[in-house]
Amino acid sequence: MRRPITYIGQSILEWLFTRPAQDNMVALGKLSAAVLGTTTQFNGLAVSPTSPASLQVSVAPGEIYMLAALEATACGTLAADTTHQIVKQGISLDATLLNIAAPSVAGQSINYLIQATFQETDISVDPTNGSSPVVLPFYNDANPTVPYNGPNNTGQTSNTFRQGSVVLNAKPGISATTGSQVTPSPDSGYVGIAVVTIANGQSTITSGNITAYSGAPAITERLGDKISQATGDARYAQIGAVGTPLQGAFRNLVGSATGISAAAAYTIDELVTSDGAGNTQTLRNWSVSVSTSAAAGPGGIDTGTAAGNTWYAAYAISKPDGTKSAIYSLSFTGPSLTNAPGYTKWARIGAFRTDATNKYPLSFKQIGRRVQYVPSSTSNLTASPIMINGVAGNITTPTWAAVGVGAFVPPTASAIKLIVTGYAQTNGNVIAAPNNQYGGTTSTTNPPPINVMSSGSGNIPTVQADFMLESANIYYASNTANGGVFCMGWDDSI
Repeated sequence: MRRPITYIGQSILEWLFTRPAQDNMVALGKLSAAVLGTTTQFNGLAVSPTSPASLQVSVAPGEIYMLAALEATACGTLAADTTHQIVKQGISLDATLLNIAAPSVAGQSINYLIQATFQETDISVDPTNGSSPVVLPFYNDANPTVPYNGPNNTGQTSNTFRQGSVVLNAKPGISATTGSQVTPSPDSGYVGIAVVTIANGQSTITSGNITAYSGAPAITERLGDKISQATGDARYAQIGAVGTPLQGAFRNLVGSATGISAAAAYTIDELVTSDGAGNTQTLRNWSVSVSTSAAAGPGGIDTGTAAGNTWYAAYAISKPDGTKSAIYSLSFTGPSLTNAPGYTKWARIGAFRTDATNKYPLSFKQIGRRVQYVPSSTSNLTASPIMINGVAGNITTPTWAAVGVGAFVPPTASAIKLIVTGYAQTNGNVIAAPNNQYGGTTSTTNPPPINVMSSGSGNIPTVQADFMLESANIYYASNTANGGVFCMGWDDSI
């Protein structure tokens, strides 16, 4: 960085003012490039309706950072310099109003792209009183006490500042049938900020008509939002431990359904979504839900309508601009995003089963990969689901009865959590295992993992079992009509 050196008694030269200003601009540009990079970015410039609402939108104050020539033209006594490029800052200190016109054809809508660019112009203004243009005093060598009025006493005005500004406009797309209209691309040198959609007959613009432009290069994190590498490694160890972000990697995933509504809700502190082709996106602070009564699209099913007694996969979905939502699907390998325009990335976050009557999600609670049914007398699940009960097989031979798990846990379950009970019956035994290769109740070398025995004293012996799923079945044998196995929950392989 260069600073001027001055001496007592030296003559005052023009460049003693312009060159330090240019050097300061270079220093700020280099600092901006070091922090932000050299691609165009903007800060602020939020787009909102006017108050009262009208057919205008208001663009808030803000700044744009763009690579530009050091001096596109001569600046005072400084020569033009288009060889060197620096990041320059355009500033808008006041809100800007932009006009939006509704299409004239019934049933049609149009998308306006709010776009911005950097522009540098020479202006003539007196900063002390705002008067413009300005006639400057010049040195009069014939009579130094009486300055010239303008150069050579011509009375001509002179530019006083080279100003970097934000230039904004609303670029209209092509009017088309509502839902099929397309947002125009930014003009050369511009970046998109927001999209305003307006329909025929509309007389005001509301916040619902304004969305962020996909891929808008907004500065969303400040230095104060950053954390040290050590703190980040400790805080985000689960995701940070993966060299390349892994689709579905999450931190603090919680899900639930009450069983008395169509909703299943999820919150996630941090989640990696992907388009399935290796392009990932890490987003924080998720709070999303799906409803089995909603139409196909974000917040509903991916395609079709909900069915009863059916397993569905729940997915978090995201847009490139960071917009977050959720969708559910019959597919456990990935959702269809045809009915979710703009959403390009996803990650499975859970699964749920619907009831037969209302097609509501069965009541559950999920923390991370562990999911547990939540029985309640007021929900659609008044007791833990019964997988099998009564006499089956032979407990001593043993002869095992296969019990399918498909109606009780999703196809992505890696483990199942059970409640095994023998009820009160003298010499009543119930055994359970993850496969049929275990011995019976009398085996001392290969005993069954679960062996519940009742003394008939009135007690109802009950144990919990946690089996890794080795197949689509678990195995059961009982010599008592009162024996049974209930499903308490599962571990999901998300």
